[in-house]
Amino acid sequence: MVRKPGIGDLRKRWRERLNLWLGSGLVLLLADEYIKEGYLFDPHDVAVPGTHESIITVVIILLIINNVVKRNEENEERDGPEVR
Repeated sequence: MVRKPGIGDLRKRWRERLNLWLGSGLVLLLADEYIKEGYLFDPHDVAVPGTHESIITVVIILLIINNVVKRNEENEERDGPEVR
């Protein structure tokens, strides 16, 4: 008999899923910006809250943070806990 998926199954690979969702959102935001404005990114609009550029910047920062944390966790699993 096949077991039904539960909440624990959703938490197994959530970092990879987060990268997928953030990356997909980033692509869609860039496409929307290009369709509406005719360009991909205007650095002058980053400081204006609520613009596509400010949201894109926040998403990129979240992607970087997620990947750094993921890499650090993988290194700790591989090397073991640090002993001082």
